[in-house]
Amino acid sequence: MTKQRQAAIAGVAVATALGLAACGPGGSEEDGPITITMSTFLDPNGQSGREVALRELIDSFEEANEGINVEVQTSQWSLLAPQFMAAAASGNAPDLAWVTVLDLDPVLDNQLFADVSGAFTDEDREDLDDAFWQRLTEGDETYGVVLSRVAMGYLYRADLFEEAGVSPSDLDTWEKFTETLSELGDSDQWGFCQGFSEATSDVTTLAARMVYEQGTLFADDGAPMWDTPEAVEALDYTVGLVEDGITPPESVTWSSEDPYEQFSAGNCVAAMASATRVPTIQEQLGEEETGFALFPSAEGTSNVINGWTVGVWSGSPHQEAAARFAAHLISPEADRLWVETAGQSPARQSTTEELDLPEYLQVADAAFDDGWLPPAGAGGDYRPVMNQIVLDVMTNGTDPATALQTAAEEFAAD
Repeated sequence: MTKQRQAAIAGVAVATALGLAACGPGGSEEDGPITITMSTFLDPNGQSGREVALRELIDSFEEANEGINVEVQTSQWSLLAPQFMAAAASGNAPDLAWVTVLDLDPVLDNQLFADVSGAFTDEDREDLDDAFWQRLTEGDETYGVVLSRVAMGYLYRADLFEEAGVSPSDLDTWEKFTETLSELGDSDQWGFCQGFSEATSDVTTLAARMVYEQGTLFADDGAPMWDTPEAVEALDYTVGLVEDGITPPESVTWSSEDPYEQFSAGNCVAAMASATRVPTIQEQLGEEETGFALFPSAEGTSNVINGWTVGVWSGSPHQEAAARFAAHLISPEADRLWVETAGQSPARQSTTEELDLPEYLQVADAAFDDGWLPPAGAGGDYRPVMNQIVLDVMTNGTDPATALQTAAEEFAAD
């Protein structure tokens, strides 16, 4: 985006903010009913826990804010960020947009999210302060809220682990992880299912092991640290899982959903997973059979985390109302709803203390304490590139060091 366009967007945000300042507390930006629009991957008319929770929160917000209606625009999750940026460039973006934390850099660099700090009290800010809140905060300004906090790890067959007399805590090194899953796998079940197609959105063993070995995937300035001896070791390990028959060879074509489907069908001892997906898998396979654990970790740093940012478009004519709705989505009452109805990790420290969290959310909560987020300036989503690297080695026969170096150079150049 050009500097001229950035300046234009910033000018719209300033003009809008000045207009809002004339409104009284709790007032709307214009006379009569208004409709605020929000793009998300959730369908409030759907039946999943997150969709039910969103519907309830929309209803409660509209009831408490007479004259303000919320309209949801549902889209495929992977299209939300590019669609929002394109719509903002044309001056026709939704008032609120959901984008993953991994897609934040271009959104924030182009000043597309407005400051929503005025919708939160000092008590709120203290209660919400974590790595996600800090990622969105600069000085006294905060550019969104993070819902659906994601801890990346793996699903495991709790019944098979129990029969074998092992627990995830025993798999505290990558060597033990490999050995256990190899022993528990057989002709009917793969040891570890993961997908390497470029459409995969979850973290495979490549990224997790790289973070384990060197603490990060990026330098502080955002430059990819992929052409290192540690990265080569992580790539050799990941390819070796396929070569040793622990991960199926079909994994080179598997997308995000395939490992979940294979695990639910009883075809995997363990599978890469996001904690947000655990409730659905437990319904499909059974709660007694389904466990969630974090990858082996060096002082917690292998716990790769992510989440969905809900931001207010800086060009929106309804910034005040939109900011209030964003705050409503992460209020104490909403946070409890996201946990109890949707099975999501709490965003507030007070919620964690008040509720008796199920085991998988306790595991996820541990990841948020010391997990790894890409630093500001790292650029776009790195996960498809991680899979491109694996595919380059497995399908093209490229030397691992060369595949990593080429990917790092191309990613840095984009």
